[in-house]
Amino acid sequence: MTEHPNLEYIVGTMNIFSLILGILFTLISTATLSYISIATMVGPWMAPTLVLLGRILFKLRPNSLSPDKVKQELIFTQAVGSVGGTIATGIGFTLPMLYFLDKQILNSWLASPVQFCLFIALCCLAAGSFGIMLGRFFIKPMIKEEKLSFPVSQLTYSVVDSDSSSGQAKSLGWGIAGTTLLCIARDGIFALKGFIPKTIDLFPSLFGNVFSFSIWPTLWSIGFTAGLGVAVPLLVGIISRYYVLHPLNNHAHYFSVNLFPPFEFITFTTAFCSGLVLTDFVAGLAKNPAIIANRFKLYVSNIAHVAGLALTSIKKALGLVSRQPRVANDPVLKKISLFHLETVVALTGSIALLWYLEFSFLAQVVFLLSTVIATYEICFIGGEIGLIQFGRFATFVLIPMLLLFKPNPIQITVICMFFSICAATASDYLFDYKSGQLAGSNQRRLHGAQWLGLLVTALSVGAILYLLFTKLGIGSQDLFAHRGRTKALLIQTLNFNPYVVGMGFLYGLFLRQIRVNPTMTLGGIIMPNHISFGLILGGLCTKFVKNKQRYMPFCAGVFACESLWVLISLILKMF
Repeated sequence: MTEHPNLEYIVGTMNIFSLILGILFTLISTATLSYISIATMVGPWMAPTLVLLGRILFKLRPNSLSPDKVKQELIFTQAVGSVGGTIATGIGFTLPMLYFLDKQILNSWLASPVQFCLFIALCCLAAGSFGIMLGRFFIKPMIKEEKLSFPVSQLTYSVVDSDSSSGQAKSLGWGIAGTTLLCIARDGIFALKGFIPKTIDLFPSLFGNVFSFSIWPTLWSIGFTAGLGVAVPLLVGIISRYYVLHPLNNHAHYFSVNLFPPFEFITFTTAFCSGLVLTDFVAGLAKNPAIIANRFKLYVSNIAHVAGLALTSIKKALGLVSRQPRVANDPVLKKISLFHLETVVALTGSIALLWYLEFSFLAQVVFLLSTVIATYEICFIGGEIGLIQFGRFATFVLIPMLLLFKPNPIQITVICMFFSICAATASDYLFDYKSGQLAGSNQRRLHGAQWLGLLVTALSVGAILYLLFTKLGIGSQDLFAHRGRTKALLIQTLNFNPYVVGMGFLYGLFLRQIRVNPTMTLGGIIMPNHISFGLILGGLCTKFVKNKQRYMPFCAGVFACESLWVLISLILKMF
């Protein structure tokens, strides 16, 4: 393989069965999450489910592999397949908003299937390559320095490693069996109707649905994996919503000073949380300005050098350079990694897409910088609690664009969709990297798996969405598109007040003083209480066990089983 380094970089030492299985997993993830994200407004992680399916399929092979080899192939195939699910979720949460902003535009796109699929593919490739670039850039701060837990990666690896001992296998089995029984009791099966509620409201006569609790085992398993480090900030976030945000939004009713009239709470929360995010960002800049400046300077220098090499290669290809340039033998050339070339490709593709959509140069700069910042925050939260907050952070990116550049409906939709695809790809890349690190996998091979998954997703997701939109009908009961509908409503009624952002910034400073991460409190503020309390319950359970790692396979079984249950149930409803 040494004479084909680029091919080795992309496919590593894969066998044909792993390649086919990875592509199949990508198609399954893309199709399933495209429907789920639009129909149910949730997007479960597919990696543990894909590993569970992969284990079954590898056992059915006539020529069985060694246990260690099977682990490596499982990590590879889920790395290829899971990116399709995350990208499909990002698109499913954002693309339908165009229907509610201007349905005639979306209908005109659907009138030309080839054009629709091509446009979605180009958006995937541009935003996905940008996300892969950011994912690689975030490895050091999030995995090597912050050492975030990445709970879904731990769940994934627990499923991969469950055959290493009979105890782990039994724990995984108990997780699957218990979750199956609970899902049957909750949702029913065939003629048997479910007899327990999906959500329980505690003290409804006193507090309404404030203390609501979801019968959602996946939340409990993720909360247990993340631990108290997530439970405490989420609880602070819930308390802040009722005793900080609500009073501030309605301060005009209680005080003579009137900074602003009461907003719709979702509008106020969006602006306030923007201030919270700004706190961590400013604090990060103030903490290590010299290091950040040096890294940025080195980064720009490397990109400029690679751009010069690329320009020389283009000139040579066009016959404008008659002899071999000396730069080809430059020792510096040998130190240039493929990452820098990918960076040029990612930036070029992203800028070309934005130029095509008639974004001004300044709009492109603001948008891409906002995307980098928001993607970092969304990856950080994902690394802590295992949930990716697409919708809220897409709004954070959209706000400055709305204020400064007045984008049209197509541009608004692309802003949200580009960011969501980018954040999805970057998050998935980091989760795959962490899973591979736990399994001792070849990281270069996993990087190639991410690119393969991105290409397969780009080629398939447009056709899948076209079939869903035209056969089931966007905005119908089957494709209600709650996320897109809510986002469009928010855009149409959005008011942005600097006082609200300032309040969020000051509150973020207070949280930092009491050693609570402002960004981590966002989950408790913006997520429904039944989700937050489910995560908190899981985190509190860690106080009652001596060996947390012992129960990780059980959590993996819970997560994988419920994911399969939801996917199969929803797919059956389509027939």
